Amino acid sequence: MAENIPPILLGDPGGPAAAPFPIGPISIGDDDLMQVLGDFIRLILADIQVIRGQDNRVPEPLANRFVKMTPSARRFLSTTTHEEDGPNGRIYVARSTACDVQLDFFGAESANDAQVFGTLFRDAYGCEAMDGTGVQPLHCDDGRQMPLVNGEKQYQDRWMIQASLQITPSVSTPGQFADSVTATIAEVD
Repeated sequence: MAENIPPILLGDPGGPAAAPFPIGPISIGDDDLMQVLGDFIRLILADIQVIRGQDNRVPEPLANRFVKMTPSARRFLSTTTHEEDGPNGRIYVARSTACDVQLDFFGAESANDAQVFGTLFRDAYGCEAMDGTGVQPLHCDDGRQMPLVNGEKQYQDRWMIQASLQITPSVSTPGQFADSVTATIAEVD
C-alpha cells in the first residue's frame, strides 16, 4: 500500500470512524427542496397551510384547507460532474437529480387547489417562481381524487399529485493541486 493513500476504513468498522479526509456538506438538501416547493404552493394558493408529511406525533392541522408534502423518490438524471477549485483545494462533485414529492391537497377546495398547482407548476410561471433557488419543476401528474377516512370514520376530501423537481446538489472533496512547478532539464543518452 502506498504511503500517501489513506486506508478505506479507520477505526472499528462497527463504530464511529472519522472520514479519511473532510467532505463538505451537500449544497442543496431535502429541507431546501421542501422549503422552495412549500413557498411556491403558498405563492399560488392564498391562505393555505403547508405541512411536511411523515412527522411522528404531529396531528393534522385544524385548518379546513391544507397541503401535505411527502418526499417519495429520487432518480439520478446524469453521471457526476467535477469542478475544480484549485485556490481553495476543493473538488465539487455534482449529479443532476429528479426528486419526486407526493402532494396531498385536503379540504372542500382540494380539487381546485390541485388544478391550480398542476397548471402553474407545468408552466413557465413555475420555473420563473423558483428561479435562483437551485430547484426547478420537471413535471407532475394530473392528480387524482383519493378519499380518506379519518379517525372519526368520516370521509375527507383529498386530491393527490406527484410532482417531480430537479436539483443538482454538489458535495465538495479535498483535491490535490499545484500552484507552482519547478522544471529541470535532464540529459538523455
